[in-house]
Amino acid sequence: MKLIMTGLDHHRADLAVREKFATTKEKTQQILGFINSEPEVNGCVLISTCNRTELYLSVLDTAEVVPSQLLCTSLCLSHVAYQSYFTTRHGTQAMDHLCRLASGLDSLIRGDDQIITQARMALDLSREQHCTDSYLETMFRVSVHAAKLIKANVILRGQGVDSVPSQTLERLRTAGPLRGRRAVVIGNGQIGRLVTELLIREGVAVTVPLREHKMGEIKVPEHAKTTAYKQRYEAIAEADMLISATASPHYMVHYDAMSQLAALPGIIIDLAVPRDIEPSVQGLPGVTLVTIDDLTGNSGALPTESLVQIEAIVADAINRFGHWAAFKHQLSMAPAGGSLLALPVRARRRKSLNATPRRRKRSAGEACCCAAKLGVSHGGGTQAGQAEVHQTVREPVRQLAHGQLREAAHGQLREAAHGQLREAAHGQLREAAHGQRLHIAGGRL
Repeated sequence: MKLIMTGLDHHRADLAVREKFATTKEKTQQILGFINSEPEVNGCVLISTCNRTELYLSVLDTAEVVPSQLLCTSLCLSHVAYQSYFTTRHGTQAMDHLCRLASGLDSLIRGDDQIITQARMALDLSREQHCTDSYLETMFRVSVHAAKLIKANVILRGQGVDSVPSQTLERLRTAGPLRGRRAVVIGNGQIGRLVTELLIREGVAVTVPLREHKMGEIKVPEHAKTTAYKQRYEAIAEADMLISATASPHYMVHYDAMSQLAALPGIIIDLAVPRDIEPSVQGLPGVTLVTIDDLTGNSGALPTESLVQIEAIVADAINRFGHWAAFKHQLSMAPAGGSLLALPVRARRRKSLNATPRRRKRSAGEACCCAAKLGVSHGGGTQAGQAEVHQTVREPVRQLAHGQLREAAHGQLREAAHGQLREAAHGQLREAAHGQRLHIAGGRL
């Protein structure tokens, strides 16, 4: 089994390229299903944020897949045109990158507080689609734990938590005091809600446009006003600032409509990837358009002490994952019936049982071949898979532990019983000796 990741991010790809690879939840589900149907792929996780799109794969040792090509094909994009933007990492390099990514060290805004949640959500979505395996599950779990340690021991103590919403607020302050001003925030997702809450705390009157069929169903932050989505331009004409952060694949604000307004907000911040605001809006008089790439946080070099701490945390995480992988391999190699920890090899991958009709199912021969090469079972994140892990790994360990406890308890009882017998015998001897002394004394009298 081997792990591979590939991705493009703000380091090598500008916004125009990244937005072509940005995906919605529904699109991500389709991509996961497509990639996971490949015969050599055992699991996949896709992370798609405003700064990056990254694909993590668990594949057979003999696999010769090109992950960037799989991703481009799933999005109907030319691999030849975009392959230069991708960076591919294997094995420990992939996990090293994931630890740093989840901690926010690799974000455009260093220490971004949203990315760790986005990494967890990516794994959760893949699990829901039955597209993970135990290797990806463990790598992500250990990496996220390492990311938390980095944030707690390095970032929080050094520079404090930063995020896209907080940097948005800082950028808006450059246009003047916020209290008493009016803003329109399009998007009521995680980023949009956080921006709205921060603006309200600063004394800004915020209006959130909602589609009519969602009016009354979606809760917006307290003290925020709502308006119908169709009337968003009327609200924008009365606002001093406009912020948009949706997951829509289409523009939410168009140049033609904005050019017809009697008044325009002085600053517009587009936090979406792909973009919500048509770029030509920048050409309207008195308008400053800011994109996600224009926001920057703490970018200075970290002190040597912090770098040493980060290296130690990441190295420990990789080492723990290595021990887990070695242990799993040992379990798979144990002879059937020769040990309580023997791990049976399944002839079919569990995920093929949960495959949707549009996925190509493997034949029994292919599945047997894969299982023989892997030497492990593939329960992944499914309920049946978790039950198998419990049966084949946790249950034998529990039995061994129970046996040890039982032996220990038996030893304690045995010692207690021996102690009681000793005390009883000692008491009888003492009474007998006392009786003899009384008898002797009586004879003398």
